[in-house]
Order: sequence, then structure tokens, then C-alpha cells
Amino acid sequence: MAALYAETKESRPLTPSHDDLGGDRESIVNGLQTRIAKATHEGKWNMVKRLRYLLTHTYSAKLLAVRIVTQNKGKRTPGVDGVLWTSASDKMRAALSLTDRQYHAKPLRRIYPPSIGFTTSSVQIPEKSRSFRVTSTHS
Repeated sequence: MAALYAETKESRPLTPSHDDLGGDRESIVNGLQTRIAKATHEGKWNMVKRLRYLLTHTYSAKLLAVRIVTQNKGKRTPGVDGVLWTSASDKMRAALSLTDRQYHAKPLRRIYPPSIGFTTSSVQIPEKSRSFRVTSTHS
């Protein structure tokens, strides 16, 4: 099977390799988060701003955000946009499409699961790409 390529400056295959899934990505993101925490503690707010930008735009953070969201408890629940990523190429395409350009937030999808008794509770589900953006900035 030929590898699929995204339309980016660098042609990356849309199927993740062992390097993409390894713990090396996690250590890169954790290192950036540690640097942000240290800069915050020292009051270097310009450094915090630069490091946050770097964290949200790194390839490692995008891959890690996609991996966390697609392996969590709600991985089989599609978002408000009805999109569900199951294959490796779908996940890689989602990671490469994580940009701030052309992003418009959508309202949460609210569902009311059946509950025992007279109480009702609602579950609010964001769209998948919104979950990735939140995870990449707060992981």
C-alpha cells in the first residue's frame, strides 16, 4: 500500500510510525510544560507566552493530543460534527490539520442519557477537533 501524503510544506506520511507513537513525544511535551511552569514561577511572562505558542504549534504536541483524545474513555463517541477517527491515517490527518486558521467553534452537543430515578443529567460533547485543541493546550 502506498503511503498517503498530506499537502504540507514537508511531506509526512499519514500513517504513524513507531517514532510518532513513542514516549519520546511525551517527554518533549513534558519538557515544554516544565519550562512553562518554571517561567511562570519566575514571573517571566514573555517567556511563558513564547513557550505556550511553541507548545501549541509543535508536531509532538499535536500527535500527543490526538493520541490522548482517541485513547480516552469517550473515544467511540463522535463529536457534534459527527466525525469519528478510528484508523491511523484519520488520526494523522487530524493531527496535521490542527491549526488556528479557519477554526470556528461549534456549540456543544447535549445528550440526556437514561438515569435511574427522577433525576436527569446532561452530557455535553464537543466536536473532535475542539477536544484536540483543548488537549494540546492543557495537557
